[in-house]
Formats: sequence, structure tokens, C-alpha cells
Amino acid sequence: MRVFLFGGAVSAVDWVPGVNPVNCGADYFRPGAEWPLESAANAGRTVRICQNRYGSPHYFATLFSVDDLIPVYSGGKFRRYSNQPTYSRPSSNWHHLLNGLCAELPDATTSFYGNLASVGSANYETCHNWQPIDEDYLGNNAEIKIDRGHLVPSAIMNQNEMAMKTTFTLTNVAPQSSNFNQRAWNQLECMVRKFMERDIDGEDAWIYIGTQGTKAWMNEDKPDKRNVRIPAAYWKAFCYTNGQTSYSWVYYQENENDQTQSSPDLFMSAETFSNTYYEGEPIFDEICQRPNTGYGPWYGLIMDWDEYLTRYSCK
Repeated sequence: MRVFLFGGAVSAVDWVPGVNPVNCGADYFRPGAEWPLESAANAGRTVRICQNRYGSPHYFATLFSVDDLIPVYSGGKFRRYSNQPTYSRPSSNWHHLLNGLCAELPDATTSFYGNLASVGSANYETCHNWQPIDEDYLGNNAEIKIDRGHLVPSAIMNQNEMAMKTTFTLTNVAPQSSNFNQRAWNQLECMVRKFMERDIDGEDAWIYIGTQGTKAWMNEDKPDKRNVRIPAAYWKAFCYTNGQTSYSWVYYQENENDQTQSSPDLFMSAETFSNTYYEGEPIFDEICQRPNTGYGPWYGLIMDWDEYLTRYSCK
């Protein structure tokens, strides 16, 4: 189907829903390990989103549950530079929706452009079938202390303005306990970002951020809103390899408001994570799933976590 563009946004009159397929698997996953966890995530019907804004390239991938209305994970291949400027956090346009989820449900094995932009409130009834809208989250911060928790954080993308804007989609968000989001999880995100700038400046790392389990359902008592699954926990998987050396880890923490601090005790190997939570299904290829140097340089950070939180200005 055609999509009509006017200055980067969609005309409310000429807006046409449509799925635009694109194979982005090789861009964001390890060779031979594209779109992991589909069979083990227990997330109902899932779709493969190549996340972009209209008229722009895609920047990361999301395996999204259209039944739970949250991602199984978002992630891809990321790079940070120590000497590049950063852009300010953009306005949070949560009323913008994915055009790619405004028509019939896309095939589960076909990846497609998200095509994020405002599609107009007149089209929300159609677009609400397979994705949450802003009203599903409104009011829940004060009532049950829930934030819109980014999976791919905007800050890891802030050296590319359009990439950073692309993270502000409700298909890259899940309900996250406010204290946990703003304190413990923020510390971990900061540590990853600073490590990349200091230790692997200008090199690629594969990073996936996911949700696991069910804590509750948001909006169960509100018939005018869609139910959205509140995950029991969040996880972040990290791998680096230069062809000779490889290291990886997974960090897993409960989605609770008493989780105000990150902890070195919450790191585990990718293999342990897969065996514990996903019936052994790997999240990486063999090189990253069973790396030849374990945690690599992250071992030192984990062993002296509080010191590095201070050193990296992440407290």
C-alpha cells in the first residue's frame, strides 16, 4: 500500500495503513541467530519490527507481542564514540504510532518498517488493534507508580538525533516501576554507555533489552483502555567480539519499586540466562552465547561495581 508523506508526518486525510516489508535481521543480530526467543518467550503472537521514523532508515529491531502490547525485546548492534557530541533528549511524542501496525496483522516471520509518525486520532481505533496508544499509559504513573520504560534507551542513541527520536515509540516501551526505572536501571544503562565510550570506543556491541514474566496487567479495571502486561523483570544482554576475543553477559532484575540500586550479583552468563528463563534457547550465536573470555573486562567492573559506578559518574 502507498504511504503519503507531508513534511515527515502523515496527513490525517490521506493516511493509508500498510506493511512495508524489509529484511533487517542481518543488521541487528549475530550471524545465524536472527530473531531469537520467538518459540520460548510465551508472549502470544509476535511480530518483527525494524524500528524507524517515516522517511528515515531503521536503527534497531523489536520482537513485539501484539497480545501483551509490550516487546519481548528490543536491540541490535550499537556503537559509541568518546569524542562525538550528543543531542538533547527530544520531546516525548507518545501519541505517535507505527503505521506498520495499523492494518492487518503482519506475518510473524516477515520483518517490516515500523514507520513511526502520528497517524491522527481518527485512526486510533484501527491502529489500537496491535499496539498500545498513549491513553493506555496515562494516569498510571501516579496511580500505580509505573513509567513508560524504554527498552533501547534514548541515551545510547543520542549521538544520532533521528535514531534517538526513533526510540520514542510505545512498541519500544513496557510498564516499568518508577523507582526501578529512574534509579537502578538508569545506573545500568549509564554503565553500559560509559563502558562503550571508554573501553570499545568506536566499536560495535550487540545489546538486547527484554522483558520476562508477568507481574500484573495494567488497566484490568479500565474498560476504556487496553490491558498491557507488566513484566516481572527486565533483562539486558551484551556481547562484544572482534573476531578473536569475545565476551558477554546478561543482567536480570525484578521490576519492583524497591529495586533502587543496580547490583553486581544480578549478572550471569548468556548460557545460564537461557537455561534459567528460556528453556535453553540461546539469545546469541555460539561465539557470544559461550564466549572465550567469559565476562571479559566486565569482570573487573562487576567485582568492584560501586567503585565503577562512582568512577563512571553513574550513581
